[in-house]
Amino acid sequence: KANSMKQTLEAVQALIGERKVSWQIDPEAYARYNVRHVPTFVLTKSGVTEDKNSASCGTSCIAANAFYSVAGDVSLDYALDTLVRRYPDAQTQVSPFLKRLQTTP
Repeated sequence: KANSMKQTLEAVQALIGERKVSWQIDPEAYARYNVRHVPTFVLTKSGVTEDKNSASCGTSCIAANAFYSVAGDVSLDYALDTLVRRYPDAQTQVSPFLKRLQTTP
């Protein structure tokens, strides 16, 4: 929040309250996957490696055509379904995750 970890922590604590939840912020992932909105769900394509020689994002970068992403305040299964609708070639990678979600009680 406001590019401040302190303000972000305060905002998250206000949202979480006394609930026991885990959360994580990976600042490098914002640049690596060109994240502009949160939450964003990212799935890298099989066999993709980071471009450690790219300075354009200030960290190791992933080419824009080397991952799938979808942003929005949605459930994981909805995000995965959306990835498949937007990127039909993602079906092979997404299917095992969707099956696991559908069989988990």
